[in-house]
Amino acid sequence: ENSRLSVNDKKILVELRKTTDQIDKKIVALINKRFYYSVKIGKLKKKIGLSAYSPEREKEINANIKSANSGPLDDATLIRIYERLVDESRSLQLNIIKQKKDKVSPDLLVALTLEISIIVEL
Repeated sequence: ENSRLSVNDKKILVELRKTTDQIDKKIVALINKRFYYSVKIGKLKKKIGLSAYSPEREKEINANIKSANSGPLDDATLIRIYERLVDESRSLQLNIIKQKKDKVSPDLLVALTLEISIIVEL
């Protein structure tokens, strides 16, 4: 790949990749922060007897994504990306809802670890 690039183009490519790496780190932090709140929501859903699945909320999330989208990705692409986040969030909440009071699931331990790391980072 690099053999066809000029020295200047190689430098530009390196800088662009550094920038995307920095953005990726921020995205990871935001995803972890989102799941921190998903854990809290899952605990509340368990307490009040709600299901992990909420089609109304998922429609609301999709509407929020569409209204926040300024491109270059189209709405359908962003929604497909977000579907993975929502699926994983629902799975995490389902595990929280199913767990017994005296038993801690591995997913909850991961979420609590993320909670601590997010608090430390912020």
